[in-house]
Amino acid sequence: SGCVNDALRMRKALRAHGFVRDAILTNEQATRAKIGEYARLLLKQVDAAVAQGVKEPLVLIYYAGHGNKVKQGDLPDKEKSPGDNTFTTHDTDPDGSKDIRDDDIYRLITRLQEKNATVVFFADACHSSSSFRAAPSMPIRGLDRGGFTFLKRRGPAESIFDWDPDGKADLRRAYYAACDDADVAGETEVNGIVCGKFTQVLVELLESGRP
Repeated sequence: SGCVNDALRMRKALRAHGFVRDAILTNEQATRAKIGEYARLLLKQVDAAVAQGVKEPLVLIYYAGHGNKVKQGDLPDKEKSPGDNTFTTHDTDPDGSKDIRDDDIYRLITRLQEKNATVVFFADACHSSSSFRAAPSMPIRGLDRGGFTFLKRRGPAESIFDWDPDGKADLRRAYYAACDDADVAGETEVNGIVCGKFTQVLVELLESGRP
């Protein structure tokens, strides 16, 4: 799929820029449980890096997939559209109970920053909170085109993590997303390969060698 193409292309481009340690989950590997497991492993790796004298470990997280929306979770939001934005997992269901809420992404990023990591997050999915807009006729990366009626989806009953953010996150983070939280992310085709428009721009920039 286009999402898998994007993940593999980004890994190749990042390795060319010196990223030598990475982990990737695609298709049936990308379940809610496995994503949680990898997130906890990432936290342990950051702890190990700090213990070895790395003052500010750089963590880059990239997601290419479907975005959706569910009913509001336990953390207050400042989003333009109602409900929580989610990333869908391979084992998602009609109620969204296996999705990953934006609240949990916030929990992960703040926990990483508490460990003194600098975090860069890229999201190529619908409702992923930026300003890139997709034309209505464009193939999109969302699972519902019916307005906000899909807010009837309850979403996950609890957080994928067992901690809450303590409000100490600082500016050592950057979040780049394909579109605004109320909008959809587009796909395109380049040399016969289906890919996300947002990721295509990222890969082009990385391959150009420009800072």
